[in-house]
Amino acid sequence: MNAVNHVLSLVERFRPAVESHRRRIERVVRLVLIVGVTAALSYAVWGQREAIAGFDWNLSWKLFLLAVLAFSVAPLAQAVS
Repeated sequence: MNAVNHVLSLVERFRPAVESHRRRIERVVRLVLIVGVTAALSYAVWGQREAIAGFDWNLSWKLFLLAVLAFSVAPLAQAVS
């Protein structure tokens, strides 16, 4: 519990100094996150390029839509409960 109090006191100590730069920090953090997510997704797609090229893209769109709906059930159920 002592470590938590120490961290909280540090946060309170630096809050006034950081508050004046808050918008700039938020913009930079958002930009870094967008670049990081884009790079990670690009890397994942690049790593699976052979599987993507070998996939049968002529499948029924109705089955694809059903699969998308099936995969969305669990996150929606977790959000509601």
